[in-house]
Amino acid sequence: MAWSRYIAQRLTFFAYSFVFLLILNFLIPRLMPGNPVSRFVNPLMTPQAQHQILEQFGLTKPLYVQFILYLEGVFTGNFGVSFLYYPTPVSTLIAERLPWTLFLTGTATVLSALLGMFLGLIGAWKRGKSDSAMVFSSLALRSVPTFWLGLVLLIGFGVSLKIFPTSGYFSTSLLTSGGGLGAFLSSLLYHSFLPIVTLMAYLVGGNLLIMRASTLGTLREDYVMMLKAFGYDDRKILFGHVMRNASLPMVTNVGIQMGYIVSGAVLVETVFSYPGMGLLVYQAVLARDYPTLQGAFFVLTVTTLIALLLVDLLYSVLDPRVRR
Repeated sequence: MAWSRYIAQRLTFFAYSFVFLLILNFLIPRLMPGNPVSRFVNPLMTPQAQHQILEQFGLTKPLYVQFILYLEGVFTGNFGVSFLYYPTPVSTLIAERLPWTLFLTGTATVLSALLGMFLGLIGAWKRGKSDSAMVFSSLALRSVPTFWLGLVLLIGFGVSLKIFPTSGYFSTSLLTSGGGLGAFLSSLLYHSFLPIVTLMAYLVGGNLLIMRASTLGTLREDYVMMLKAFGYDDRKILFGHVMRNASLPMVTNVGIQMGYIVSGAVLVETVFSYPGMGLLVYQAVLARDYPTLQGAFFVLTVTTLIALLLVDLLYSVLDPRVRR
């Protein structure tokens, strides 16, 4: 299959996915029980006053009219005004929160992939007790709920031992002291350490198991036996030949993990009061904040789809057989 035809097929698939998620993004907030008025107005207000507020935000219009306005806002970048943070525009909230979530999830994804790949490779090569211990630990970590692990780390290292901060993404004292870029990055890593470790815990286990299984299969290949027979150094065989071929399934797995990363960020950011997109979504759900939910879900959906598309195209470059 020609490269251009393959790209066209993948783009078509992701275009259909985008349209489906666009509709779902509009419907989900409106299927939630309750209404936004009950969250931010005085319950003693008359029904007429509450109706006026709903009318002000366009919630009394027919559903199809709301959908047209929603599409117009999506494609112009105008998601409306947040109910919860009124009168702050939703686009402003997203612009403030998105970079921190991308840093958190991106760092956790890259580090967990590298660590899982290395441990899985070594475990499959060495075997023995250390390999069994890593497999058991991976299965255990994948069985632990993310929010529970986050609470344990928060209480243990944040509240009890006071080694790490319990909230925020950098020290606010830097705003007045002006410590420079180095101090800011140091504070950012310090505040983000526990959230990153919490996200990595589940991801590392899956990456390790997949890399281990792939490495075990690669080690049985004829070319590996031939390299050993010719007296090649074990380290050169492992890192120069086996790792390159065994790591192909890791690319697919990273793409699969994108969905978990987004949902996991909501839980982790909520537990650690990390002011990213996840915490914003959680707060918007509680407040029935339709504009913020729609804007946040749309941005997260587009970001995830783009990441999946890039992973898909990268895999086709690394393994041209998938284009046949």
